[in-house]
Amino acid sequence: IAKELQKTMKPQEGLIDRKDLEKHNLTACRNLDMYPITN
Repeated sequence: IAKELQKTMKPQEGLIDRKDLEKHNLTACRNLDMYPITN
């Protein structure tokens, strides 16, 4: 998958997207920790 992404986008764009994904994942995890799902 990584190799295919490198083909379709510029390396710099790939790095930016990866950083954005990491930020999104971290914020999502924090939101889950702050607001646990209670049934």
